[in-house]
Amino acid sequence: MLNSSLRIESAKTSKTSEKTSKAGRKQTGFALIDLLIVVIIIGIISSISLFNILSSKRSANAAATVQAMRTISTSQSNYSSTTGNGEYASPSDLFREQFIDSSLAGACVPTPPNVGQVPKLGYVYFFDVRSASEADNATANYSISARPIFGGALGRGGDRSYFIDGSGVIRFNESPVAPFADETSHPLNR
Repeated sequence: MLNSSLRIESAKTSKTSEKTSKAGRKQTGFALIDLLIVVIIIGIISSISLFNILSSKRSANAAATVQAMRTISTSQSNYSSTTGNGEYASPSDLFREQFIDSSLAGACVPTPPNVGQVPKLGYVYFFDVRSASEADNATANYSISARPIFGGALGRGGDRSYFIDGSGVIRFNESPVAPFADETSHPLNR
């Protein structure tokens, strides 16, 4: 009697449902509610991991943008000391003289002719080049602002905006929207 009551109790708590076919054989399988619970759990885990993947992608975009800013700064210094005779270059000049490649040139504003404008890893680079002027006692300088793009189903390209000028110091602003990083923003790695 005790043995049969244990079998009945264990059959009630089993995760599978049993049916008897017309031939008298028992069929086992998962109940619909069991499958729904599994699908819901997989959905929750997927949504958590998607958030982490997107966050990692934005961090990688930021690291690539900092490297691109260093590349632009080095290119400006090289251009100024060679071809530019003390002046700094526009994106068109840097691309024409092969200081930057087409993927970086395409992410610059203004974009060089014959290069399609395409953001580089979620960022667009805005150039401002000032020539030296004896009348104003102004020296040649440049400034570049890297700003993340927004849009699409996956959100924004980055979490920060970046700035660099003739000093070679990369600066950042924690906000990806205006006001963007400028010469008064926090220096990176200091």
